[in-house]
Amino acid sequence: MRRRSIKIDLKDAKTDLAIKEELIREGGKHKVPCLRIAKGNKEVQWLYSSDEICRYLDDKLDQLKVV
Repeated sequence: MRRRSIKIDLKDAKTDLAIKEELIREGGKHKVPCLRIAKGNKEVQWLYSSDEICRYLDDKLDQLKVV
């Protein structure tokens, strides 16, 4: 994220019980790292693998460069 200058809100599910409960309630499991992706149609997608998260962010950045 820093290398690509991506600003992402970080939440600590380890030390903040409310965040942990939100992660379990909305994402279905307490696993980090994770990325919550809110889509325009109110659909939410969760990614839990570091590789998947990096791949998703790289793809999105590449799309922005094309436009």
